[in-house]
Amino acid sequence: MWQSPVGAHTDLGALAGPPPGLHLAARVLDMVAAAVPAGTLLEQVVWHGPDATPETGRLRATLRGRAGAAGTLRLDLVDGDRVTWLADLRCRLRPVQAGAADGMLSGVVRRGAATRREFTVEAAMTTDHVAGREPVLATPALIAMLEDTAADLLRPLFTPGAASVGTWIGVRHTGAALLGERLTVHATVAAARGRRVTFDVRAGVGDRPIGDGQVAQTLIWA
Repeated sequence: MWQSPVGAHTDLGALAGPPPGLHLAARVLDMVAAAVPAGTLLEQVVWHGPDATPETGRLRATLRGRAGAAGTLRLDLVDGDRVTWLADLRCRLRPVQAGAADGMLSGVVRRGAATRREFTVEAAMTTDHVAGREPVLATPALIAMLEDTAADLLRPLFTPGAASVGTWIGVRHTGAALLGERLTVHATVAAARGRRVTFDVRAGVGDRPIGDGQVAQTLIWA
């Protein structure tokens, strides 16, 4: 579609009646998403079409204008000689940086990449503010483990002078870990955009959950 000259039509396929309850606009945008290149940002949609779902025909995209990485599309539903103007779209192609912005990483950090570490609960990691109860792992210590495990996935990829710092925390501390117990911590890349990498994190003692949530690391020049 993006390689076509301005004014050229692109057939996006047959628009058979959408499933019950699915708005026509949602079905159309699904078809557009499947047709445009990966990394396309949909900046604006102006919907002109009907709300009814039993429409049939073929969805046609016309490239109305393009300037660099930005372009505008007109979407029509063509059914024989009848053409229904559905929407105008403004799109932009953006590079998929995947966390390797500005040469800070020697490789690409992809969604789903994962790592794990094990920690033993030591006295300095615990709190004993509940009278009559055994000391348990303190929440700040749990967060430190989660963040450090996430950063472990980035450290082997740092180029000279690069580092990362924790910039966001959204963690639940759901269970107690006692002095001497062994925690297993998992971190999985949930998203990598520019210098920011977000991780899904969780910790447990055996099958017993201790905490979970998300943390973010931002790449910096040290």
